[in-house]
Amino acid sequence: MDLEDVVSAVGPQLVGNLGLRDLLATRSCYGGLASAVRGPLALSLMEVVSGKQTALRVAALRLLASLVDGSRGDRQVAALAAQCLNDTGTDVRHAAVSALVGAAEGLHGGYAQTAVRVLAPALADCDDHVCVAASKALPRLVPRGDAVAIAAVMPHLGSPLPRIRKLALCVLGELGAQGNKKLVREVSNLIVIDPHWHVRVAAARVLPSLVERGNTLAARALEAALKDSEPAVQKVAAGALVHVSVLPSMPFLAIKAREWRSPRRKPRSKRQREPAAETLGPTAAYPCPRTKIAKNSSAAGIKKR
Repeated sequence: MDLEDVVSAVGPQLVGNLGLRDLLATRSCYGGLASAVRGPLALSLMEVVSGKQTALRVAALRLLASLVDGSRGDRQVAALAAQCLNDTGTDVRHAAVSALVGAAEGLHGGYAQTAVRVLAPALADCDDHVCVAASKALPRLVPRGDAVAIAAVMPHLGSPLPRIRKLALCVLGELGAQGNKKLVREVSNLIVIDPHWHVRVAAARVLPSLVERGNTLAARALEAALKDSEPAVQKVAAGALVHVSVLPSMPFLAIKAREWRSPRRKPRSKRQREPAAETLGPTAAYPCPRTKIAKNSSAAGIKKR
């Protein structure tokens, strides 16, 4: 019998009465007891999370996120992390998002609606770190095209804060399915009318993932963005238009055709029409100086002779 078999058989009895510190020490010292320690350690950490000391709660949530087996998940840890998202401490909410992803990602089906219920409001959190963490966690727990998630995130497009509108666009770009006319209309409007250029850039970047090639509404919005006052918006819109237009080169050729002007020659003045005398070369009227000198020298030589 191998040592691993012995440890797996007697491990729960060995660690059943250990405290939190002893469990952590046992887990870090010998990897063979990691599976036996996981259950009691998770229960001890959940008790710490339910306490009142903020620093210990944050540390326990982060340790729970790494402790849960990602392939299977843990409903108890996921439920506790979802409850902590309503906490008043920003550090606790931020750690709760990580714990929720680690515990719920392995739960195949049945937990997407809970994730939407707790993470969609977190997109408008007062702390930027919590908002960003929620925007990254939601697409990992919810499948693309989920109508409930899209309906929960879309109201954030009308937020007065540009950072929330930008995060909502990023989430909808990963969750939205092609053919959602309402979503395409909202994103196309943001490309044209949003006062903040980084929101317009985000809208132009995610729009191709929401439409099929040949969508006239999206193509019209991106063509309008080519005339935007911000160079970054123009650059992103040009790249997105290639994936939306039926013929990728046609919008750019149309712009060239509208801006093309027939070349016109300027009328020449009378002085410009007459060639300059010095450009004609030596003539009878303007003899070459060297020729004149040569004639004079030869004539002088004849006289001397």
